[in-house]
Amino acid sequence: MRHPDIRLSTTELDTLVALTRGQRHALAIVYDRRERYGRRLVTEPQIYRALRRLRGLGLVVECEEAIHDEEDVHRRAQRYRVTPEGQRVARAESERLSLLLTDCRAAGF
Repeated sequence: MRHPDIRLSTTELDTLVALTRGQRHALAIVYDRRERYGRRLVTEPQIYRALRRLRGLGLVVECEEAIHDEEDVHRRAQRYRVTPEGQRVARAESERLSLLLTDCRAAGF
C-alpha cells in the first residue's frame, strides 16, 4: 500500500520515529518522547489514537507477543513496530517538513 500524499500529525510522525528504534508499547513511546525532549509532550491516549490511525494505514503493526509493562508487571502491553511502508511515509514527511523549514528560514522566520 503506497501513501504518497499522506500527512502525519506531529504525534504520528514522532511515534513512527520512536518505533524505528525498535518495538515498543504506547507507554514506552511516551517515555521516549519525554527523554528526548525533556518533558511530557503527549499522553497515552494521544499515542493510542496515533497508533490506531497508523495501524489503519498499514504504517505500523502489532507484534506477535505482548510483553509485561516495566512499570506494572501485572499489565500486559501490546508492542508495535513500524512497517517498511511506515518508514517510507516517515521519510517522505520528514523531507516535506525539511523543505517547509527551509522556506520558513528563507522568509525570515
